[in-house]
Amino acid sequence: VWPVPAVCLAIRAKRRSAMAATATTTTHHRRPVPQAAPAGSAEAWRERHWFPIASTLELDPKRPTPVRLDGLDLVVWQVPGEEDSEDGGWRVMSDACPHRLAPLSEGRIEPKTKCLQCAYHGWEFDSKGSCTKIPQVEDAAAQKMRASERSQVPSFPTKVAMKLVWVWLGEGEPQGHPGDILKGSHLESEFEVSGTYTRDLPYGYDSLIENLIDVSHVPFAHHGLQGTRDDAVPVSMTIPEVKSSAEHGEILNFTFWDRTMGMRREAQFSLRSPFFFYYLGEFKGDGDSLEFKKFAERRGG
Repeated sequence: VWPVPAVCLAIRAKRRSAMAATATTTTHHRRPVPQAAPAGSAEAWRERHWFPIASTLELDPKRPTPVRLDGLDLVVWQVPGEEDSEDGGWRVMSDACPHRLAPLSEGRIEPKTKCLQCAYHGWEFDSKGSCTKIPQVEDAAAQKMRASERSQVPSFPTKVAMKLVWVWLGEGEPQGHPGDILKGSHLESEFEVSGTYTRDLPYGYDSLIENLIDVSHVPFAHHGLQGTRDDAVPVSMTIPEVKSSAEHGEILNFTFWDRTMGMRREAQFSLRSPFFFYYLGEFKGDGDSLEFKKFAERRGG
């Protein structure tokens, strides 16, 4: 489980596509959500950044999905009938029924009412987190109970961008748009999300960044995926520099020279704090070489 999110996008450059991205317009019930684990983010991040929580290409639209994000236990689900809306109907709520704190992710999405149903006692909650059904109580009493703030599930503002569901964890009004992270990069107008890949690991954000900066591990840790062990050569790189701007925040950049798939490569690494990094590389070799063809054959290319 990620203390903070790390989602890899397979991005194909030189291709243009419209970015599906929008904000939900629902009112969100926001009682404090208890930390299930210590937050892995900097204290100010929740009030400054949208957090990527899951890929729409990997979520099951027919069942709720549990996600622990920044120490919060959350549930991601899709409202039936809203699949073609701009946000795809995706919602993010606290993963605890206010009745007996049963995980809502173990419940079901009721197609008749389009609500999230708790598996313990069948309480139901709509896309705003409002309680809509308490089966164990007569209608008159149930109406009063449903209206109580204690019967609401905390819900969070969501947007969809780059085929990812993003959530605003801060208490203040959401700022900007998650798609803004592409601004100023070569991907701003030329990109296509061709796939996503997500792994859950007991892994800290600081360790992840250290791993991304350490390009010398690639021939060994990713043998057969990004080149082979035979590609290992001394790696040269510039000293990382951090630049700040009001529009893009902090950006860490460095250039490195290595070898992969039998070809020399010059690449620039950029990290736009906190959740977006990318490489821009150029091969300095023969793509028709025998070594490259052998690698492509192993990969099925």
